[in-house]
Amino acid sequence: MLKTSEWIGRELKGYTIVELIGSGSMADVFLARQPSMNRWVAVKVLSGALVNDSQFVARFRQESQIVAALEHPHILPVIDYGEAEDTPYMVMRYVSGGTLQDLVQKGPLPPKEVLRYLNELGQGLDYAHSLGVVHRDIKPKNILLDTRGNSFISDFGLAKIVRGGSLTHSGVGMIGTPHYMSPEQGRGQVVDGRSDLYSLAVIVYEMLTGRVPFDADSAVGIVMQHINDPAPNVTRIASTLPPKLDPVIARALSKNPDDRYPTAHEFTDAVAEAFGTAVVNGPVISRPPLTAGHSKKDTWSARAMRTLSNFPQNAGQRRGPMLLMGAGVAVLAIVAALWGSGVFASATTATPTATQASVAQASPTSAPTTAVPNTPTSIPPTLTATPTLVTNVPIVPTPTSEPGNAISPKDGMELVYIPPGPFLIGSGENDPNAQTDEKPQREGTMPGYWIDKYEVNVGQFQLFINETGYETQAQNPRGSFGIYVDMGGVVFSPLGTNYVLNAYYLFPEGGGGEQTEALRAVVMVSYTDAKNYCEWAGRRLPTEVEWDRAARSNDGRIYPWGNELDPADGTRANYCDRNCRFVQRNTNADDGFTRTSVVGSYPAGASPFGVLDMAGNVQEWVDTLYDPLGFFIFPTPNPNGTQYITRGGTWLDKPTGIRASSKTRYAPYERNNITGFRCATSELP
Repeated sequence: MLKTSEWIGRELKGYTIVELIGSGSMADVFLARQPSMNRWVAVKVLSGALVNDSQFVARFRQESQIVAALEHPHILPVIDYGEAEDTPYMVMRYVSGGTLQDLVQKGPLPPKEVLRYLNELGQGLDYAHSLGVVHRDIKPKNILLDTRGNSFISDFGLAKIVRGGSLTHSGVGMIGTPHYMSPEQGRGQVVDGRSDLYSLAVIVYEMLTGRVPFDADSAVGIVMQHINDPAPNVTRIASTLPPKLDPVIARALSKNPDDRYPTAHEFTDAVAEAFGTAVVNGPVISRPPLTAGHSKKDTWSARAMRTLSNFPQNAGQRRGPMLLMGAGVAVLAIVAALWGSGVFASATTATPTATQASVAQASPTSAPTTAVPNTPTSIPPTLTATPTLVTNVPIVPTPTSEPGNAISPKDGMELVYIPPGPFLIGSGENDPNAQTDEKPQREGTMPGYWIDKYEVNVGQFQLFINETGYETQAQNPRGSFGIYVDMGGVVFSPLGTNYVLNAYYLFPEGGGGEQTEALRAVVMVSYTDAKNYCEWAGRRLPTEVEWDRAARSNDGRIYPWGNELDPADGTRANYCDRNCRFVQRNTNADDGFTRTSVVGSYPAGASPFGVLDMAGNVQEWVDTLYDPLGFFIFPTPNPNGTQYITRGGTWLDKPTGIRASSKTRYAPYERNNITGFRCATSELP
């Protein structure tokens, strides 16, 4: 019998276990890869505590066969069954859009969405009931959603198995989940399909009002309300609903199964009639899950967004470690909005080359430019995204084509040559705000290299997505841990620091925010995402020393332009000025932006080599592991840590946070709305 962690990396007859995505008292659920079909699947493995119960194992096998026979478009299909290490497992379709619970936790759903889900779930339940299968645990958490918002009933049969074993739910010897449990379930009586329809009615009540009809301090208290108390009218909770709904919902929640609607179809028709409309079929959801994203634990544990209450709201702090230490967690729920129809449109033709899209805009005025090599790279095989195409917008600022600079034929980026020579890295005595990990100041020499003049922008990143089909870790959180196993990322905003489901590079603040512009610096990208982009572009991430020298030359200056930042000067960098709504804002300066800026907007803030945006706007990934000792030992051997450094400060930082030597660190899978990147290369062809 294997421990849960020992399943990771195992081969199960054509399936490779990748990571744990859900765990409960009865089973563990793993994300797995099926190479023969080039797809992800979910593998449910019976809990080690139950594998020695022969009756339980036999029933698990029997139930897997029953569920496999339920071929319906709104029932999660079971693909395979097997046994390994004397432990049975089921292989199921991997559904990546979260759960219905993710939606209802935000509040009431629009009537069209309610009717859609009622219709889909009702069809699935009527079908299962026609074959004599009763679910017994219908609840929003067990309703999975795909990336188009289609719903799937999952976890058939588990409650029936538990009933025959020694385990019970909620410590009261009853089968099911108290908030969604029928009165006959609460009494421990034999149930049929009408019990599932009662649970479905509770879900409809919750979708309409944003709350369940019965709640109490204990599971027993909730069950007793289901048995004895009438449900409050839905119009009492949501006064804008039509009064005709009250008798419909009341009948569906009748205490006596004989008084309920006999089928979900009849219940659905009654709800539609109360709304004065017909049943809605198909994708009408107004806030669907992110296209081609892969939610991991949300699919099984129904988490949508977490408020990390202990984040610092002042700038210049070490946000990475604070994130890992986040304390209070409150489920709030934000779901991504539909992609806008302005800058980004669905691809219908072949993706243009970067040369066509951007290099053609360059108008050299002096020396000719040199092409950066187009080095092929291998992108991880998670390419399930439907690419979108950037159309009718410039994707990079028009290059200045200064003598000695180069233009990449891959993404149109202008590269600046940093000649070989001496450098100073770290903060000196002239910087009173220097932190321990920035000290002491060291000197050395280094060979020449090339570095991007600008931070990579959204349009350039979209070219990469179009050409490769790559999914960012915000869309497909493969290889992530902790809170980052969910789709989305951390969003810093004046309202707090939140983990927002479905925030990603096009909507860096999630569905409640605006779609970003093509010329702004790309954010919501992890170290892994940035590294893949740079490899695709024929370059790499810069090291910390390379980044530092490009920003500060060899004189150890505090900012790229010198040692001072005039408090009233908004021309050198994008930082927390009067447009910023954080407490640390500087009301004397106006840099023109409230969040990320268009790259290259501050030529007065250029480094001695002419590299732009190395202070403020977005902090940038570098390919160097963090060492808390700073430069005490230099050159620093690769430390044993697992966090990578970001440099340069952000749009929410005060002046001390955008000092050139300021640094933060994150795990390679972390992503947020303040971190971007630029690339570098050692040589041109």
